[in-house]
Amino acid sequence: MRNSLQCPKCGGRQFFEVGACTIPAHDSINGTEPLSVAAAYLPTGDKTFFGRDNERFVARLTAWVCAPCGFTEFYTAKLDVLRYMVQNQAASVRFVDGSVAEPARR
Repeated sequence: MRNSLQCPKCGGRQFFEVGACTIPAHDSINGTEPLSVAAAYLPTGDKTFFGRDNERFVARLTAWVCAPCGFTEFYTAKLDVLRYMVQNQAASVRFVDGSVAEPARR
């Protein structure tokens, strides 16, 4: 939708763009936190006095919502965060190359 400016479900051409998707924060009465597709604490390569330095990497979501029918597509702006997670073997992220034959999944 974002590129074609047309909804694949109803053909509509009016949208809501949600720049930062959020969800209610569990530890707050009225706070929110970013909605993400993946998050992990991964080593940065830096060493500190206390040992390895880890940083929280978050692949946050934005959304496009079709105004007539509500069909929604999510997007992640910072693909480099997902690439870093794959390189550092974050358990929740795997890279799949559809142009190369892969063994069948069980």
